[in-house]
Amino acid sequence: MHFLDSNLKLHRYSLKTQPFDDAHTGEKIKDLISTVLSGYDINQNDVIIVSDKGSNMRKAGKLLNVVHVFCIAHGIHNLLMKDCFPKMQHVSEILNKVQAIISKLRYRQHELEAEYFKSDGKEFFFWRQGLLLYNSK
Repeated sequence: MHFLDSNLKLHRYSLKTQPFDDAHTGEKIKDLISTVLSGYDINQNDVIIVSDKGSNMRKAGKLLNVVHVFCIAHGIHNLLMKDCFPKMQHVSEILNKVQAIISKLRYRQHELEAEYFKSDGKEFFFWRQGLLLYNSK
């Protein structure tokens, strides 16, 4: 969740992080978002969803009857990954290797987070929401 307060200061919060093992259908995504919003007494009329242009996300937005805008960063990513990088031999090879690493990390996210919380403030890398984060307390 991102919002500006009355002083125009940007606030960023993660309301909930949990495994989502169900099929990523529009209906299932809508149900999960509804559950989280109601758990925090957030009126869905006050929500704007920003996501990729995936049909499942478009459907979830329609089912929730909320404003749904598409992330320009996803559009740029798709342009680069589908139209530019595949035509560049060395870049394509490197990206394939990076994607293989990310795929392996993604499926071990909960193990990595558990190790982070056990690390008692030591320096540690962990995976969350598509980003590799570095924490040094």
